[in-house]
Amino acid sequence: MKIRSSSHPHPVPGSPTFDPVARLVALAESLEAVLATDGDHPPMLVAVHGDADLGPSADETFELVVKPLAHHPAAELEGFVAPPSWWCIGVVASGRARTNEGLGCFADASVDPFPVHVAHLVTRAGHTVRVLRDRRTDDVRSHGCTRGDAAPAGAHPDLDPGPTGASSSGAGTGLIDDYLRLTLRLATPPPPTDTATLFGALWVHRVMRDALDHRLVDASWDEVAHLHPLFDAIG
Repeated sequence: MKIRSSSHPHPVPGSPTFDPVARLVALAESLEAVLATDGDHPPMLVAVHGDADLGPSADETFELVVKPLAHHPAAELEGFVAPPSWWCIGVVASGRARTNEGLGCFADASVDPFPVHVAHLVTRAGHTVRVLRDRRTDDVRSHGCTRGDAAPAGAHPDLDPGPTGASSSGAGTGLIDDYLRLTLRLATPPPPTDTATLFGALWVHRVMRDALDHRLVDASWDEVAHLHPLFDAIG
């Protein structure tokens, strides 16, 4: 499918005004807005043909791939390799979300999830954009990072840093982002923290859970220590 990308000519690739990230932002916002009009559409795989670094050609049209997915995007993307001609690949889908304001990496299970509509795109250069629409208010936010194949290089001027209380990990993380990067043979971002910190947090969680259930009233230090996930591995 060839579509007109803008009513204005694009800057010439290589010129000071040419910005492939700004083009990615505009593309993600347009795809999200068009598909959001259908509240029941299946998850959609989207892709655009173009140069690996510059994106589509500098004329006013580009070739867009849109494919409905029959299953969860992660299941459909596993093992898939994007054709070399694809400049970017992404998923547009509906879902449900919770705020994690004030709770760090943990979502508040007491808060009912709310409907959202999301477009998530990744380019071969590692740029990432996520557009999220809150179905309750129709508020739309775009956020992401300019490079994510190693570590985020910072926010792009066209990208909203995200709503207050949103995860600080940004658009360049998550299950779908990892799968999209792997289809382009890009490295996924490193974990935000090491396993020692993760295991420590899980241990504290177990200790607090058992303490609240009054199971540690007469517990020895050895019993408390054995709640650490490390002991699950060594038996």
